[in-house]
Amino acid sequence: MIGGWHVTTRRASAAELHGRVPTGEVRSAEWYEVTAPALVLGSAQRDDVVETAACEAAGVDVVRRRSGGGVVLLVPGECLWLDVVVPR
Repeated sequence: MIGGWHVTTRRASAAELHGRVPTGEVRSAEWYEVTAPALVLGSAQRDDVVETAACEAAGVDVVRRRSGGGVVLLVPGECLWLDVVVPR
């Protein structure tokens, strides 16, 4: 805990990180870093914007996040993001 915030760092596949469901019980800040390249689609984004076979051949995972937005390429060691949860 830092100043009433639960702060963690998680390093895993994009699928594992985007599959997490925050409990919302405590104020938290979680830093995420992927362990393998991934192309992440927004929740409502169409699948046909991705050349799935090309991603597979290049060793890039294709995953979907719960929130909206556009496609994002995550590369280990180059991308870091922060999820902030504040209880109601």
